[in-house]
Amino acid sequence: RAAFENNDFRRGPVNVDVLPQMNLRLPFTVLALICTTNACADDSDFQVALRGKLASVLPDDTRLVFTSESMAVRDGPTTVVSQLPITLPYEKFKNRSCRVFFTSKSTRSSFSIELSRDLFDRPRTINIKLDAPTPHITPIFGLVRTIRYDAGITKRMKYIDLPYWNTELNSLDSTLPPQMRIESLQDKSVLYNREMTAGCMGAKWFADIDRDIELKDGATYRITATYNSGGLFPVNTTTRDFTYHAALHGD
Repeated sequence: RAAFENNDFRRGPVNVDVLPQMNLRLPFTVLALICTTNACADDSDFQVALRGKLASVLPDDTRLVFTSESMAVRDGPTTVVSQLPITLPYEKFKNRSCRVFFTSKSTRSSFSIELSRDLFDRPRTINIKLDAPTPHITPIFGLVRTIRYDAGITKRMKYIDLPYWNTELNSLDSTLPPQMRIESLQDKSVLYNREMTAGCMGAKWFADIDRDIELKDGATYRITATYNSGGLFPVNTTTRDFTYHAALHGD
């Protein structure tokens, strides 16, 4: 009975042997009708909910838009925080990465998160974890000389547009890009000290090292990225030391 009252059919089939004797006369058509409710249908789709520190402060009218590969933002399923969890159709999202946009109704400011396609390999419940990121810094050398910053939350979730909280408005505000500093550990010269930029196709975040900046063979450079969330999370500083080798990384 509890399973029916809570619309929770994921616990497994109901054992009719433990039902009251009078309920054994229930027509099978009634049971079939019950199993056409959303609770049963949802087992073949994706259920998405929120958790984490940021989830606890988002206003109920914060708008969410879900998009996948080859799906325009305007065509994605939408909801608001107060109406979560949301059901995403399996056929439209299976084996595809998903981008979720969160937009404040009062300020129209937003942030976004990317969910790995690995989460959409089979129907499941997906809890989006809106907590402080654990960023990763990746030097990329070859045709380009750039540093990439990934704001990972888990192995399968990462921020794209980073959330920023305006304490005066008590609301989301415009995203602040991470600040990056690249400094030589040998002579303390600074190669880069400014906000990171967005890459092509909306990829985030990058710091390009100009070709006219000389990198010394065998020198080690300290790369430091700082993310300020406006007080949502403690100021996040990520550091990586990178040793440049001309033969390996190019001129």
